[in-house]
Amino acid sequence: MIILPMMKELGFEQYGSDMCLFKHKENRALVVLYVDDLLISAEDDITIEAIAKELGERYMLMSVYRLLFCLRVPVCGWGGLAESSRALVYWQSGTSHPLFTHTRIG
Repeated sequence: MIILPMMKELGFEQYGSDMCLFKHKENRALVVLYVDDLLISAEDDITIEAIAKELGERYMLMSVYRLLFCLRVPVCGWGGLAESSRALVYWQSGTSHPLFTHTRIG
């Protein structure tokens, strides 16, 4: 895997047995690789931007956007309960509502 040495150079290590998940040794940031996309998660935007800049200097990054969907599931962000618990909220009504409507269950 060609990205592994570079991620180690940036202070990341593979997290568990997943070869596409990297955790920073010091700031707890996470980088997830998925085909030709990546997801950067950190406690603040400054850390995310610094990681994106470092990766962008080594690879062609098209753009950095705030996460709106993950695996076709809408991500609501940090509002409400998530803000107090520091957890990301995945809202599945975008997936389940069309299914219920189509099958006339709900």
